This record gives sequence, structure tokens and C-alpha cells, in this order.
Amino acid sequence: MTQRLNQRGFSITNEQWDFSQKGQIALCVMHLGANDKHNLKRTFAFMNSYNKMRRLSMASGAVVSVCSNGMFWGDEAVFQRKHHRNIWNQIMVAIDEQVDTMEDNYKKLTRFKEASEFDMIGHDKIAQLMGKMYLSGLLTPRMLSTLKKEMSDSENFAFEVTDDGKFRVNSMWRFYNNCTEALKRAPAHEYVKRHTDLTKTLIHARGYSLN
Repeated sequence: MTQRLNQRGFSITNEQWDFSQKGQIALCVMHLGANDKHNLKRTFAFMNSYNKMRRLSMASGAVVSVCSNGMFWGDEAVFQRKHHRNIWNQIMVAIDEQVDTMEDNYKKLTRFKEASEFDMIGHDKIAQLMGKMYLSGLLTPRMLSTLKKEMSDSENFAFEVTDDGKFRVNSMWRFYNNCTEALKRAPAHEYVKRHTDLTKTLIHARGYSLN
């Protein structure tokens, strides 16, 4: 994958590795290139397993440079092996297909950032969104607890709190980054899906048009 990305003109500047199922499943998120004007970087992620619980899968997205919070839009592309003899050629084709979708996914994520920075939400809407994500299973109880803490204590994205404990109005982008911080609790094999579901849930809830 490193070779193929380099051949396509992308330089890998950092790699984030995570493991789950006692080390049987591995996730790698590669950071590509330098920060852009949105303070984001492109990412290319892949997941594989030793115990065959998960097929090789790939996804592309972005990372927020100030905090390394992940952003994903498209679902993972799962590699279906058909012939043992040509497996490496097939993997290269699968990588190229995913790289071809990277730019479109990245543009959608930058448009989401732009829209969410100007979308102001207050305490009641925040509570509604948190409840919706918890009841849908997107956030676990521990993630919900982390999200609430981050909203008050985050170094980069904290909300101001009134004397009666309510969050003051601020941007959806700030709330989104608190959510992605909470999703760092997700195990490796759920990381990309939960981040994708988060992005799509908030886009739908706020009615953003990213075309």
C-alpha cells in the first residue's frame, strides 16, 4: 500500500496503528501529505486480521491536524479474494480503486467542515443529538461519558458552560470534534464504521448539502 500510494503521488507523513481482539485485528490509518488550508490531511486506512474474523478492507478520509481526530465519509471497501495465484495483483487493483475515491470523499469532508463551522447549536440541540446517537448505538455509555467530559474540558474544542450547567451556543464543528474524540474509544475493527456513521448522522440531522 505504501508503494502504491507513493506511485500515485501521495507521501505518508504518519501512521496510526490500533489493534483489537487481543491483537488479532489490526487497523492502520496513514496520514498523507501536509496540512491544507482547512487544517486537515487526507488519510488512507486499512484493516486486516490474523484470525480471519475480518477481511482486508480499505477506506479513505481525513484527520484534523490539531488533535488527530479522524473523519470518514465512505464505507469501507472490503477486498474479496477470488484467486490465490493473482492475489497481489488483485490487492493492487483494490488499492487503486479506493485511492480513486479518495479525492471525492475528501472534498465532501472539507465541505462538511465548512458547513459545520457556521452552523451554531445550543444546549437543547446538543442534548437531542447526544441522545439520538446513544439510543441508536452509535455511542456506547463510555463514549457518551467521554463526549460530555470533552465538551467541558477539551483543550481545543471545549464549549463554554453557563452557571446552571448548560452549554453555550457554539459551532457544530466543535461538537463534531468532541464526538470524534469520544470515538477514539472504539475498538480497531469498529473505528472506520463508527466515524462514517457519525459524519452521516450529523449531516442528515442538520440537513447539509455537500454536492
